[in-house]
Amino acid sequence: MFHNFYADYYTMAGIAVASCMALCPAVGLMGRRGGLLMFMIITALASLLQLGLLNLLGKYSGHLNIGRIIH
Repeated sequence: MFHNFYADYYTMAGIAVASCMALCPAVGLMGRRGGLLMFMIITALASLLQLGLLNLLGKYSGHLNIGRIIH
């Protein structure tokens, strides 16, 4: 995605910092088990949403004109 190694590295580091900033207060409020359960549910829902969207895009790509280059 990025042609510059440092941009890719800092992007991944920024995502890691943001996730820690979300995880630490959640664990402080709900405990370790509650925080783990919440983030597992969020991860599962994100995965299902991604799979569903990819399936819909593949199914309706002809109707949406996806993949065609217009000059």
